[in-house]
Amino acid sequence: MARPILPSNFARRAVRQSGTGATTRTRAGLIKLHREEAATASKPSGNPAGLPEGLETAVEAAREDRLRAQRMRRVLNRPGPTNWLNIAARLWLAKQLSPRVGHPTLDTVAVDSLAERLENGVAQSVPPPTVASSLRMRAIREGLNGALLDAFAEYPDAELRTVTVIYAGWRLTPAELDGATAAKLKAQFRRHLDRAGVFKVPGPLFVVLHGEFEPSSGQYQLHFHLVTPAAKAAALQKGLRAKIIKGYTVTPTGAAPVRRSRVGDRVVQLSYLAKSYWPSRPVIQIGGKPKRVRDPQRIPEPYATQVLLWLDRQKFTDLVVTHDCWSRRNGGSAAMKRLCLFVKGVS
Repeated sequence: MARPILPSNFARRAVRQSGTGATTRTRAGLIKLHREEAATASKPSGNPAGLPEGLETAVEAAREDRLRAQRMRRVLNRPGPTNWLNIAARLWLAKQLSPRVGHPTLDTVAVDSLAERLENGVAQSVPPPTVASSLRMRAIREGLNGALLDAFAEYPDAELRTVTVIYAGWRLTPAELDGATAAKLKAQFRRHLDRAGVFKVPGPLFVVLHGEFEPSSGQYQLHFHLVTPAAKAAALQKGLRAKIIKGYTVTPTGAAPVRRSRVGDRVVQLSYLAKSYWPSRPVIQIGGKPKRVRDPQRIPEPYATQVLLWLDRQKFTDLVVTHDCWSRRNGGSAAMKRLCLFVKGVS
């Protein structure tokens, strides 16, 4: 059953309804919650520092899944009137909401189900079959990173490019995200690439869908990360920016719609294609101009829970676009075949 998340001024009403006695009784709980927020509000634990290839350890991934489940249950909190049992969770949630941002409507049954599956995966040391799980994404990324390195090993660094592609039509409100699917976004991007003439250029193209949250506007910016030979990357940039397809324009914060990067450390750069989490990147004013904060932060609630529910409804294969890598009809190298079959085999 879906229900709307409480509005941002709920905290004030909660304090008035509960009275000073309830506030006193929950003081210890609130102190504990503030300490937890200070420890976890910056970077997701699935993105630890000090790992050059960007792959989190199994312990860190399990910790992240446990935290995701805990936060989802706090988003649900206890139903009914505000009292000393649920005021701490409601204050915690209200603190993260913005009155200027549309609040997502969450399926409470789906939230509870996903939280339980994440908890069971940690308890049993078996990653649940969902891309909403850090443990599951760690296993996928571990296999994918090795397959990518093998598949593109025949290309010297100088002949490869990694590319990030941002399209205005992929900037979605919470309601629009719920109506979107990875399969539809993937199909749309393939049509754009075809219209831009990218598919006429030989060479493998491997693409993965990603997203991030902008808390000031309350919108999600979905985008694609990819790796391909330099000639195909150049054709992609030229074709998408040729105004044949409207929407590939500079973002409000000045980001280019197509950003090509030379490959200098392929272990790091190829591991960047698929990530185990979506970050929050606020927009701040610098010199009177809006700029996106580069350091990733944890998405505030209830938006983080909405992202996890959305990911839970997607298949990993629907996050991936390939072209001229390998097919049963056209063949390809043995390493490219292993890469494509790995993606198809992910449940």
